[in-house]
Amino acid sequence: MPEAGTRQIYAATLNDDGTRTALPGVDVIWSVAAGPIVGVSSAGLATAHAVYQDTPATVRGQWGDADETLALTVLDTLPDNYGSYAADSIEDGWQIGYYGFDNPNAAPGYDPFGTGDNLFKYIAGLNPTDPESRLHLRIARSTGTTALEVEPIVAGRIYAILQSATLDAEQWSTLTPHETRDTGAVRTFINATNAPSMFYRVRIQQQ
Repeated sequence: MPEAGTRQIYAATLNDDGTRTALPGVDVIWSVAAGPIVGVSSAGLATAHAVYQDTPATVRGQWGDADETLALTVLDTLPDNYGSYAADSIEDGWQIGYYGFDNPNAAPGYDPFGTGDNLFKYIAGLNPTDPESRLHLRIARSTGTTALEVEPIVAGRIYAILQSATLDAEQWSTLTPHETRDTGAVRTFINATNAPSMFYRVRIQQQ
């Protein structure tokens, strides 16, 4: 069931002949046995909490002497809506994985090492707690070509190389590579031209 959403739960008796007889939801005593479920209404409508990852849950139904449970999974369908980390442009699971719950150091602008804030490191796929975790751009020239290596690359991102003959903010253009290839966490952009001098930078966007 989706986080912060609902799911209707139905109960039925299993008869000796293998058939089932539906029970009115109001005849069943519903309760939450485990997991991020806010509650179950008298009519059997379960409501889920927000979660930061897919999380198992269990609800219980009692009818007379019968007592049964139903296993559910609350799906993390909204990646940026959990607790104090909600709506800050960083996936909640990433913040909790590195900083735990309700840690002010998980804020998007926090940058203890001067190597990029949490928002940048989240987008770039870096470890915000490791000062040595950095985005690398390596440039190798050979006859007629320039190879530009970006490391690391992570899923769900769009990478581009910007180039300029000067550092003027208005002069940057997107490199159209002759070839692009991935090797593990490294993406190589092959530029079929070899200018005498050129400045390069990396642009990373979320898909």
